[in-house]
Amino acid sequence: MGYGDAQLSEYPNDHQAVQWWYHDHAMNITRWNVYAGLYGTYLVRDDEEEALQLPSGKREIPLLLADRNLDTDEDGRLTGRLLHKTTIVDPKNAETGKPVSLPFTGPYTTVNGRIWPYADVAPGWYRLRLVNASNARTYDLVLVDEDDEPVPGVLHQIGSDGGLLPRPVPVDFDAALPTLTVAPAERFDLLVDFRTLAGKRLRLVNKGPNAAPGVPDPAGDVAYPHVMEFRVGRGGGAPETFRLPEVLSGSFRGIGHGVPHGHRLVVLTPPATKGGGGHPEMWEMVEVKDPGSVRIPADGIIQLRGPDGVLKTYRRIARTFNDGLGFTVGEGAYEQWSFLNLAVAPNVTHPMHIHLADFQLLGRDAYDASGFDVTVGGTRAPIAHDPDTRIPLAPNERGWKDVFRVPGGQLLRVIGKFDGAYGRFMYHCHLLEHEDMGMMRPFVVMPKEALKFDHGGGHGGHDGGHGGGHGGGH
Repeated sequence: MGYGDAQLSEYPNDHQAVQWWYHDHAMNITRWNVYAGLYGTYLVRDDEEEALQLPSGKREIPLLLADRNLDTDEDGRLTGRLLHKTTIVDPKNAETGKPVSLPFTGPYTTVNGRIWPYADVAPGWYRLRLVNASNARTYDLVLVDEDDEPVPGVLHQIGSDGGLLPRPVPVDFDAALPTLTVAPAERFDLLVDFRTLAGKRLRLVNKGPNAAPGVPDPAGDVAYPHVMEFRVGRGGGAPETFRLPEVLSGSFRGIGHGVPHGHRLVVLTPPATKGGGGHPEMWEMVEVKDPGSVRIPADGIIQLRGPDGVLKTYRRIARTFNDGLGFTVGEGAYEQWSFLNLAVAPNVTHPMHIHLADFQLLGRDAYDASGFDVTVGGTRAPIAHDPDTRIPLAPNERGWKDVFRVPGGQLLRVIGKFDGAYGRFMYHCHLLEHEDMGMMRPFVVMPKEALKFDHGGGHGGHDGGHGGGHGGGH
């Protein structure tokens, strides 16, 4: 939409109870428009959620987190003007002649647009609807007391991006979930029990990688860990009647491998990869039917050895937004998408987001990415599954998701059903500076009956994807 334009959009919101959020998605300038404040959230309700009688009204609080930086005047005093300031790592890239900068992170955390706010709460149950609306910062949240000690036993996650979890997940800041890790665009539906904390002041803080919760960690890019404060009252009012349910979503069903599904493989490349202009990219890959027809190493050719020991060879079919359409999906089809992140030195975690559909995580697998040669843009030795490194799914990522964290050296497998609409949709990295620099690609959903007449290929299950250790079968 250009300046002065208006557009009316209508959405059916035909979905289970969920928190959705929206933001500007203008090509190439999303990072600046979202940073300026073009984002918001809304809630969808249903009968299943209503039956739980969760905290509501003033006890249901949306929390939109976003880190920001502020400009200063000639005397060094903060002015309140937003400052989008990034670190330039390459003033003039050899391939493009343009500067390369890191994604934005800022020292100050805003919640609903305010820096370091507080909330007056009663000693009872509250529901927090949390969204990370930051451009690129991933939060490692911890709830601490006045002594900066984690507070166990009061925080429970009951929902994620796509709605209610099957059962509540305790967030006790222990070995199971040391922090509540929230990447950009992830949503967390939380219940907090303040009943035993009357008169206390609790803080939600962002834990730095090199410091204890609540302690500044400038070297870890957490100069100011404070996010917000909860000031718990002394009591009074109506007695508390809410009880935490044992089951949240009786309608939840796991998808699993049993349902017929297609496959996609998307490789996330290191920033130094040949042809990337100093930026990470998303490579759409298809399996080579005759591996003997390609030479190794070669630009855009990747070999993988999965958990089953089978060696497969893939070729790149797209790497930038403007490349030709690669993925065409039949409406109503199930597909497994596998994201393989080769950025291990340094390790770059990409929060991958797929529009339209909800997904379930199937698993995380460790891979040795040392065989990938950035100077060639392909593998000199196969990228091999590491059987000695097991990566269990976190207990709070076992529900419906549309944003998935993919650290370097991992292959993440997700499965979902593409239904509800036809047309062109996007998937992308939700580090907005990465998205604007090219980590976004389209896919098309069309009636299944029309796929037989499609000339572009890219049908999941026909020429696409990596089987994630089950031989690429359906």
